Amino acid sequence: ADEAQENLVLAEAKNLDADGLVNFITINEVRYVTEYNQVTAVGLFNSKVKSHLLLFANRGTKEFSELKKKLQTLAPEFTGKFLFVVINGAVKSNSRSLSYFGLKSQGLPRVGIYDGDSDMKWLLPEGEISPERVQEFCQSFLRGELKDVKQAGAEPKTEL
Repeated sequence: ADEAQENLVLAEAKNLDADGLVNFITINEVRYVTEYNQVTAVGLFNSKVKSHLLLFANRGTKEFSELKKKLQTLAPEFTGKFLFVVINGAVKSNSRSLSYFGLKSQGLPRVGIYDGDSDMKWLLPEGEISPERVQEFCQSFLRGELKDVKQAGAEPKTEL
């Protein structure tokens, strides 16, 4: 479970205006790692944090909880920059999310980034899902290096 608690530092509160307080509350109202479902979807898409790091994995597999724990250790570093979201590929209602990234549940686990501001998406190249690789993937996005990389699920356009 996500038991971490972020506290507003009182020494910094003197310099905080109403907008800053609202921003602090908004950023910290979601868990470090949130499992995607119909209930959490509303909060995720209404959040001011529009970049989502997505772990697509099938609950019930041996790697599911291990990968989720890896994300939980990494997520605090990216608070306010990314929402870390786990999408259970074994749930039929999540098939649209998988197909949006060009994925099928048999090909999981995979990690992707969705940028709500640009409506663009990318997948971490296949391979081991380590905290270091995910961290570098996130940093590459934040540095703007993914903008020129082919989007996940993007079908090449052919003209007739």
